[in-house]
Amino acid sequence: MSFVRLWPLLFSLSIAGVILLYMLKQKRKNEDVPSLVLWREVFRDVKAKTPWEKLRKNILMFLQILILIFLIFSFLEPLTLFGGREFRNLILVFDTTGSMKGKIGELTKFERGREEIKKLINSTKEGANITIITSGKESKVELSNGRDKNEIIKKIDDLKVTDSSGNIEDSLSLVRSLSNSGESSEAIFVTDREFSLEDVKGSIYNLAKKGKNASIDLVSYKLEKDNISVVARISNRGAESYEGDFSLYGDNKILEVKSLNLSSGESVNISFKVADKNISIFKGELSEKDDLMEDNIYYSLVRTERSQKILLLSEKNIFMEKALATVQGIEVFKVNSLDNYNEKDEYDIYIFDGIVPNSLPAKGNLIFINTPTNDLFTVGEDIEGGEGKVTESNTITENIKNIKFGVRSFKDIQKASYLKSFLSIGEKEAAFYGEKDGRKLIVLPFKLNDSDIVLKPQFPIMVHNMINYLSLSGILEKGDYIAGEEVELTPNINGENIRIYTPDNEEKVMALRFPMKNYDGTLNTGIYTVKQKVLEEEKEEILAVNFPSQLESDMKEEGVTAEGKEEFKIKGGRNLTPILIILSIIILMVEWYIYGKRS
Repeated sequence: MSFVRLWPLLFSLSIAGVILLYMLKQKRKNEDVPSLVLWREVFRDVKAKTPWEKLRKNILMFLQILILIFLIFSFLEPLTLFGGREFRNLILVFDTTGSMKGKIGELTKFERGREEIKKLINSTKEGANITIITSGKESKVELSNGRDKNEIIKKIDDLKVTDSSGNIEDSLSLVRSLSNSGESSEAIFVTDREFSLEDVKGSIYNLAKKGKNASIDLVSYKLEKDNISVVARISNRGAESYEGDFSLYGDNKILEVKSLNLSSGESVNISFKVADKNISIFKGELSEKDDLMEDNIYYSLVRTERSQKILLLSEKNIFMEKALATVQGIEVFKVNSLDNYNEKDEYDIYIFDGIVPNSLPAKGNLIFINTPTNDLFTVGEDIEGGEGKVTESNTITENIKNIKFGVRSFKDIQKASYLKSFLSIGEKEAAFYGEKDGRKLIVLPFKLNDSDIVLKPQFPIMVHNMINYLSLSGILEKGDYIAGEEVELTPNINGENIRIYTPDNEEKVMALRFPMKNYDGTLNTGIYTVKQKVLEEEKEEILAVNFPSQLESDMKEEGVTAEGKEEFKIKGGRNLTPILIILSIIILMVEWYIYGKRS
C-alpha cells in the first residue's frame, strides 16, 4: 500500500483532543442516601478509577475516534496494488487518426479510451513520470515527464482527433527512444488497431468494435458534350447490412437521390447524368446515421481548364510543332525570329529554341532548347554527345523512363542550385528542370535535329509531360485531397502572403517564398478557402478534403489485445478513499443511533 500525500497525518492530533474532552467531562447527579458513613471510602475507590473508568465505558468516544482515523486516512488517499500495477515512468500513446471517431455507444473510441486513461492517472501514485504521445499523420510528444496530475489530465482533455490516416506502429521508434532515457518505462497504446509491440514493454488498449458503417469512397465526374457524368462509389465497411439513401448535391442543391441496400463488405457504383454544366462543387451524402459519420460526405470540385497560350520562338522545328499538336488544351503561336517577337504580348509558356530575347518575359514559364547564356543560367562550351537516358522519375519523365536516345553534341549547362537533372548524356547530367522566383523552367541543351530523340515514340509523351509541368493552374495544383495530404501551392510572385481558411474558419497565413512550402493543415474534412491578394485584386480558390475511408472506416472486426483477450482493462493502484468515506458515514450513523438510545 502507498499514500498519495502524508501531510493530513497532522490531523491525527485531533484524536488526542477527543480523548481529553471525554476525560475532562464532568458527570454529576444528585442522589438521596440514608447515611454518609461509607461515603469517604467509596469516594477514594471511585477516584482511583477515574479518569480511565470513564474511557472504558464510553463507546461513543471510540466511535468518534474511529471516524477521525478513517477520515484522516481518506485524506492520505491510500492506494492498494491488488489487481493493478504501480508505474514509475509511464508513456501514453493516443491514436488520433480518423477511425478513432467511430462510436462505441454514446462515446467515440477516443473518448472512451481517454476516460479510462484518466481513471488510470487518478489511481497512480503521486510523482510518477508520465509522457503523452499522439499518433496521427505523424507521432508527436505532447507532454514529457509530467508529474502534476491536474496538468496531465488537462493535457489529455485537450487532445484532438483528426480525420487523417496514420500508422500507430510508427510511434514505436519514438517510444523506444523515450524508454531508453528513463528507468522501468512502460507504454500503453490507446488505439483500435492490432499490431505487435516487438521489444517495447507495454500494453495495447484495443478499442476496435464491430459496428454499423457505410462510407463514400469516391465522387468523380467527367465533362461531356451535353452534360456532366458523375460516378459515386459507396461501400459497407460495417459488420451489419446497411439500408439508406445516397443524395447527390450540386452547389448545395439536391440533384438526385438513390436508395441503397448493402450487405457487409459490399460496394456499389452509382452513375448520374447532370445537365447543368455550371456546377462548381458536387457533394455526395448518405442519409442513414451510422457509427462513423465523417465518411458519410464526399466533395468533388469541378475544375474547368482554360487553354494555355504557348509561344514557340524557333527558326524551324517541325518535330516540336508536331509534338505540340498532340497536346490538348493549348493554343500555339509561332514566331521564327526576334524581329517578329513582341515582348508586350503575354503567354503562359514560352519555348525558346536556339533564340533568346535580350530581356526575358516577366511572366510565364519557360522552355529553353539549345539556347545561349541568359538571365537564368550560364551556358559553357559544346560537349561531344553520346547516349542519353532518364536520370530521375518525376512529372516530366512519366511513362518514358526506359527511353534511350543518341545526341551528336550538347551544351555544357552550368547547373544552378535550383535546377534538377532529368536527362543525362553519357555520364554527365544534361537536361534540367526547376523553379526560380515562382517561375518554372525546363532546359534541353541540344538541337532536336541533332538527336534521334524526336524519332522515338516517347518524344510526344515527354513534350506532353513538359507542358503539363509548366501549365499555369492558379494557386492550387488540384482541387480534391484526402485528409492529411499536403497541398502544393503555386502563388503569384507579385502577390502577398497566402491565407488559408479551414472549414471552421480558422486562418493560416503562408509566407510567400520560393520554393513555396506545402500546406500540411488538411487534418479535417470539408471545404478550405485559399486567398491571395495580387496588386489590388483578391484571388480566391477552394479545395475539398475528404475522409480516407479505405484506411480508416473499417468497423467489421472486434478488437483483440496483445494478450488475446477481447477486452483489456488497464489498472493502476486501487484508491481506498471512497471506501473509507463510506465507512466513516456508516460509523457516524451508528454513533447517532447509540446517542439517541441513551438520550
